[in-house]
Amino acid sequence: MKVHSEDLKNVQVDSSNSKTKKVLTYLTNFCNNTSIHGFRYLAESRRPVSEKIWWLVILCGCFYMCGNLIASTLKRRDENPIFTSSSLNPGYLWDVPFPAVTICSEIKIKKSMYDVNNHIAKIREKNITDEEKNRVLGVMLFCELPLPRYKHTAVDLQTLDYILAHAPTMKEVIWHALPFKYLDLFSPTLTNFGLCYSFNMLDKNELFTEVTYLHKNHSIHRKSSHWNIDKNYDEIQNATIPQRASEFTKFQLFLKAKGADVNGFCNLMLGFKLILHHPAEFPTLAPSYIPISVDSTHNIWIKPELTITSQKLESYEPSKRSCVYSHERRLKFFKIYTKHNCKLECIANSTLEQCNCIPYYLPHEQGTKICGMRQQKCMELAKAEKAFKMVKSKENRKIFRECNCLPLCTSITYHTENYEARNFADPRLENRSQINFMFKDEELQVMERQELFSNSDFWASCGGLLGLFTGFSVVSLAEIIYFSTIRWIHDFWRAGKGKCCRNKESGKRNVNEKE
Repeated sequence: MKVHSEDLKNVQVDSSNSKTKKVLTYLTNFCNNTSIHGFRYLAESRRPVSEKIWWLVILCGCFYMCGNLIASTLKRRDENPIFTSSSLNPGYLWDVPFPAVTICSEIKIKKSMYDVNNHIAKIREKNITDEEKNRVLGVMLFCELPLPRYKHTAVDLQTLDYILAHAPTMKEVIWHALPFKYLDLFSPTLTNFGLCYSFNMLDKNELFTEVTYLHKNHSIHRKSSHWNIDKNYDEIQNATIPQRASEFTKFQLFLKAKGADVNGFCNLMLGFKLILHHPAEFPTLAPSYIPISVDSTHNIWIKPELTITSQKLESYEPSKRSCVYSHERRLKFFKIYTKHNCKLECIANSTLEQCNCIPYYLPHEQGTKICGMRQQKCMELAKAEKAFKMVKSKENRKIFRECNCLPLCTSITYHTENYEARNFADPRLENRSQINFMFKDEELQVMERQELFSNSDFWASCGGLLGLFTGFSVVSLAEIIYFSTIRWIHDFWRAGKGKCCRNKESGKRNVNEKE
């Protein structure tokens, strides 16, 4: 028996039509039974095509809008995964350290020991030795002298030590404190304001690494504790340095200045600069300070603000949680990471790279050149371009410098209000200042970083959008899995079993007919 090609084509078309019909029947069965809204209207056999097109447009629009909103939620979760709000649990002064106090006198160099005007006159008369000239050039680091042509590229340590030896001593700046015992906790600190004196700041051995060079005994008081910047006082009961804030319900400082030591071009007025900062931060290049005038009393009201981070955020990348824990990032010059210390190190590295020297008040390694006034513009440029700026190296190659100094996940900010109360009536106390440190409240404000979207929040938001626009739920997902796997496999197996049975019955009939 011969089979023509047209008959074969007809058989193939019939087979293809049969498969297509089975698929359509399968989809129709799914649409009629699914819990997703609107699908059953597409499967009604006796409805006009226009209605089905209308429902198809509605469904496509709903899925499109739902997809856009879910994508927006996902983007917001990735870009801003955290938010900061007031914590439900208040904090207390016992939980945080008293701020470090740094006092800087406006008198950088005492006139009684080094008269700047006399040395300027010697330079103009050309009656000065090379050693004296170098010292005058070193003084220009602290004073704005009218000598534009006399600038140098570097200052040697001997000249710097000579100038610092002529700065007011601690006893000449701080003449009394209440309680009196805290006078022993002040240590000399070299900042961009000159030689200052700091109280309640960590000792050099706990704050700086071994590669950091500091002049003489600066920042050393040899009072240490095992205080942790991330956990504060959670793991210790008694600490020497830094002192707890609760121990300073009333702390007073009495300062003095000597009018005869005013050096014309170095300072035009008597007074002091007061810097309140974190005990683990070096006060140089502090973002702000409080001016303290003489013959007056200043009441400094302190309001600490503690920022903590939820434990759920520990698994996040620092860039996503917008903060770092102290153990997550190491600095070259500082043992303890803070945002301010990171910025100082970044400025130091930038200045050294661009100017081939370092300002005297920034941390550096021993043997590094100290910048002179000829490098002033270079130092200012390096400071301005310390973060996320494009600069040019000596080889004229463009490079990007990224400091990426994030705040600590557990950080303390000290907000202050300064009230100048009155002048001293006693003429024997001329050029004296009194500073009273007080806290506004025993409780402190606590801010907490938390997840904006946890996994459950995110899936709940997506489920709400899917349910609102399409009626989709977990049951709907189970239906899709069921129709695409279990039911399909079961129908396929049942259809194959039926075909096999039919073939067996057909074979038996053929055998019987032959017999």
